[in-house]
Amino acid sequence: LKYVSVLFGIFFLLITYLSTIGIDTEKFNKQIQGLVKQKNDKLDINLQKIKLTLDPLNFKFNAKTIDAKIFSKGKLIELEFIKTQISLNSFIQNKLVASQIEISTKSTLLKNFVSFVRSINNKPELFFLEQFIKKGYLIVNLNFNFDEFGKVKQDYKITGSLKDGKISLFNNNKFKKINFLFNI
Repeated sequence: LKYVSVLFGIFFLLITYLSTIGIDTEKFNKQIQGLVKQKNDKLDINLQKIKLTLDPLNFKFNAKTIDAKIFSKGKLIELEFIKTQISLNSFIQNKLVASQIEISTKSTLLKNFVSFVRSINNKPELFFLEQFIKKGYLIVNLNFNFDEFGKVKQDYKITGSLKDGKISLFNNNKFKKINFLFNI
């Protein structure tokens, strides 16, 4: 009875520690970088330590990293954080399977953001947009859900804000002090 109560106490303390404080690890960085490369070979990601906390009621780990950076052909976007949930089963099997992901960017120059998107998907309208933009700061929050095959579901949510935008069009038409929130 003493041994069972001691084991139960240790188990309870371990779950409490993992649920409140969690652990920092770099164990999944290579797997995440590989998954990003597999999804889009033009992208590369630089991650810091990942903080894992246990969600014992849902049998999942909450994973969060801050100050990540995404590169595409020399273009850089700095991220505030990346959050996801990893099932306990996939964690034990050492495979990264996420059902949802949340990404938030740091304040980024609008022209740099359009240039980054253009480096991934080179469409003519992005080229013209990049030429017209003179100033502006953008913050974007992305929420994606994945199906069991790793495909993005259509229930994604993109929100953000544009501050102090300035666009100069043909015939010297200028739009200044463009500020708005968006929700897609």
